[in-house]
Parts: sequence; C-alpha cells; structure tokens
Amino acid sequence: MSQQHPSTSSSATAAAAAGDKKFQSRTAAFLQAALQRLPLASHIVMLFLALYGPTQGQYYVAAVYFTLHIVLVSSQLRTAYGMIRCLYFIRSHSQTNWWNYYLEHSKTVHPSALETSHTPRTLPHLIVIPSYKESMATLTQTLSILASHPLAKRTYKVCLAMEEREAGGRAKGETLRSQYADSFLDISVSIHPSGLPGEVAGKGSNVGWGARWLVEREFMLASAEYDDDDDEDRATRSHSNAIPEGVLTVMDADTAFASDYFLAAAVKYLLAVPEKRERMMFVPPIIFDRNQADVPGITRVTDIMWASVGIGGIYPSSLVKIPTSAYSVSIGLATHVGFWDTGPDAIGEDMHMFCKSLLDTRGHLHVETIYSPASQCNVIGPRPQFEKQSKFQRYIGDSKARWTQGADFWNWAIVEETWSWKDKDKVLVTAIELAWRLGVLGAVCTVVIWIYHDRYHQEACKRWSRQAAANNAVPASATDEKTIENYGADTNAGFDPTDLGLRPSPYSERKLPGCLYEYVSMPGGLIFGAIPLLYSHFWHLWTDQLAYTVSAKPSVGPMPVKELRE
Repeated sequence: MSQQHPSTSSSATAAAAAGDKKFQSRTAAFLQAALQRLPLASHIVMLFLALYGPTQGQYYVAAVYFTLHIVLVSSQLRTAYGMIRCLYFIRSHSQTNWWNYYLEHSKTVHPSALETSHTPRTLPHLIVIPSYKESMATLTQTLSILASHPLAKRTYKVCLAMEEREAGGRAKGETLRSQYADSFLDISVSIHPSGLPGEVAGKGSNVGWGARWLVEREFMLASAEYDDDDDEDRATRSHSNAIPEGVLTVMDADTAFASDYFLAAAVKYLLAVPEKRERMMFVPPIIFDRNQADVPGITRVTDIMWASVGIGGIYPSSLVKIPTSAYSVSIGLATHVGFWDTGPDAIGEDMHMFCKSLLDTRGHLHVETIYSPASQCNVIGPRPQFEKQSKFQRYIGDSKARWTQGADFWNWAIVEETWSWKDKDKVLVTAIELAWRLGVLGAVCTVVIWIYHDRYHQEACKRWSRQAAANNAVPASATDEKTIENYGADTNAGFDPTDLGLRPSPYSERKLPGCLYEYVSMPGGLIFGAIPLLYSHFWHLWTDQLAYTVSAKPSVGPMPVKELRE
C-alpha cells in the first residue's frame, strides 16, 4: 500500500484552503453587490405588484402588505417604547449623585474591577472634535462648554481634528489650542492629510486620524511611566500588553455635552470588570434644540423624527443601540477593532463603528446608554456674510441643506448593510443587527412618539438650565478615594453657575395659530425623509462611491446668565 509524502499532503491542504478562501471572497463580493442593489429592486417589485397584483396575484399582495404592516407597527411600537423609557430615565439620571453611586456599587462589584489606579475623578477622557470649515464661533462655544465642566482640567484631553484641505485650518486649530491651553488637562491639534490612498474625505477619516493621534500619545505616556517605575512596580503590570485605561469620545463640532455624561461614563467604565471594559461603548440620546426657531418647520419635523428613531433604539434592554453623531468607546475597544475605518463604506462613522465593533467582538459588544442628552443644532443653508437673504431664500437654503444631509444618512445606511457581509463568518450576527433595522418610520405610533419627544425635549432643557448648587469647598485629600468621599455632595449639573451664559436659550416661543404648522408639517417630514432614501437607492444601483457633503451649522453666541434664567 503506497504512502503519500508529507510535503504532497501539506501542498494539497494549502491549495484547498486557498480555494476555500477564494470561494468565500467571491461569495462575499456577490452578497455585497446584491444587497447594495436590493433596496431599489424591492421598490421596482413593489411597483409591479401594485400595478398587476390586484388582478394577477391577490394572495401575494395580501402577504406583502401584511408583512410590511407588521414591520412598520413593530418598528413604531419599539420607537414609542424607547421614547417613553427615555423620558423617565433622563429624570432618574438627573437626580443621581454619581459619586455616591460609585462608592455604593464599588462595594459589590467583582474584585477585579477595583484593580485600577483610577477613580471617576482621574480617569482620562479623550475627546475628538472633528472640524471642517466650522466657524470660530461654533468651535469656541463647544470648547467653552467643555471647559466649564468641573473635571475638565483634571481628566479632559481634547483633540481638535482639523483637515489639511481646509485653508487656514491649522492656524485656526493652533489659535484655539492657545486660547484653551489652561482649560483642559491637555489640548492638541491633529492635521488630517488629504489624498491618502483608500480614504474618502469625511468625518470618519478625520475622526480616525485624530483618535489614533490621541491614543498613540496615551501609549507613549504609559510607556514613559513604565520606564520610570521601579522594579517592584514593573512586576505588577505588563509593558507589552498595557492598553491605557480611559474613555474616547467622538462628537460633532456643535455638540454640547453636560458634565455628568463624562462622569457617568467613567463610573460605568470603572465598575465593569477589565474584560468588559475592552468592549464598552457609551451612547447618549440626542436632541436638536439649539436653533429650532430658525429653521423651516419641515426641517424641524424631520430632525425630530430622526432623533426619535435613534432614541427609540437605545433603551437599556435593546439588543442593538446605534449611536448618532456623538458617542464614546473605551480605548481598549478602539484599539481592538483597529480604530475607525476610512474607506467609502465608512462615511457614516457612527453606525459603521457600531457595526464594526459588534462584528469584531462576535456580538459581545456592551453598549451603555448614558441618559444625559447631547444637544445639537439643526443644519442650515449657507449664510453669506455680506449678503442679506430673504425669508424665502433662507427657507429654500435650509431645506436643501436638510435634503443633502438626509441623502448622506441613507447613503451610509445602505453602504453599511453591504459592508457588513464582507466577512462570511459574521453573517449571522449581521443578520440579527439588520433585522432590528428593517423598519424606518410609519404612522401607527406617531402620535405617541410626538408627544413623548416633546416631553423629552422639555425634560432635557430643564437639565441644561438647572443651576449648580453652591457647595462649600472641601480640601482635596491625599488619596483619591478619600477625595471622592469628601466631594460626594458635589452637584452633577452640566455647567458651573458662572458659565451658564455659554448655553443658548433652551426654548423658542410658539403662538397660535402659527404653531399648528408644526403638526400640519408632520406628513411633510415623512416625505422629506423618504425622498432622499429613494434618491440614494437609485444611485446605489451603479456605485457606492458617493460624495460626502458637509452641511452648515449655525454660529450661536453666548447669552447672558440673566437672560437665560428669565
């Protein structure tokens, strides 16, 4: 009986593995191409079904319509449930003393969670603020709000992620860095080069560059501290595997965070075991409230619905919590997944980072909802500095800007679904994630969502305008633990009393009968969200290389404290 030579056997095994890999690659490419074109194909099928179904296939029509109604009803029920839960969780969050929460729960957590040198008062917060053609007023306001937080000088490390392709971007960043050098633990400026191979210009590539910049600095700092340790301290930690502890936050240039968002994220992070920290993401609800009185009603309605859909999916028991614009990840998670992707399938960096983290952790991503609303602005059209625009011109410009942003959002969603199928081993987890995102908007629970979004809006504004209670200063103790005990009575309000004026007025006046236009515009908001979707489906029939367009944001100046309180 002949015996096969070992080298021949290994060659056959290698050839079989190469064949399997090639087959998997082709299968993934086919699935990606098919899914990219599936949305428009489904619209065409529905059109033919509507024309010929009533006479040629009544049962098919009934089955399709029944399925669509189930999807829409379940989607809207989920959104309504999320809005209701959000309202009550925001109230609970605003009444939580996070220092006491940490001290109380640290007594019952797993001992490994306490094996850290950090407390909520010392845990580093790395904050990336991407900017491309943002006004100095917008960036100044955002940095001033962050600088007003009690822990800004102790834990905030801010990176102004500027673009090389913006004329004067470097000078703008350096000016802001000099202006706020004493307001944070550290502030730096990263310059994202233009024209890098395989990159697409947009927030994702800029955030990826800035995040790597910040985390690499943390690694160098940790390495320097390791080199300065004595032999006994070195024995307690590994030099090669030491990933810096901390939370990495990504936000828009106009996002306003309250300080208790960072404090709550630090507490949740430190109470988790080390293995869990390596796969943690933190997601806040968003609210478009900064300039609602200055944009068309149809833009306002569309953004309310967009925010409602996002809020409706982040309730605590939700399996899929997709962040919107502003969110945080642990440094360990960012390092594990290789930071943010920069290609054409990663323009929507928030959804893409979630999907990437979910798939790379094989579904074990742990997302914590932090119910401290992130305040944002509605997009507006261009405002020429030396040209007076009529109300009609502003209306058209603002509506066009919202259209552009809506088309970008749907482009990202479609590309994201196709990207998720590149790895055959991740198809099952991706299918679960896609199943939760089938529905978009319907009409069954719209009234419930509308009412509770209004109540959520009011509650969020109360949180922003709540003045910090005055406390007697307690001298810091030698240890962090004792300092936390001493400062346990500190407020969790978003701003110091002297900095409340940095926040614009959190309300706009509504009068009858003009306010009825808001409710009449509600169907228009649905249409304004659906048309960009069809537009994106059409173009994805040919390509996924779609351009990213930046919409303008308003420049809101400071407001006196007296006027704000009134």
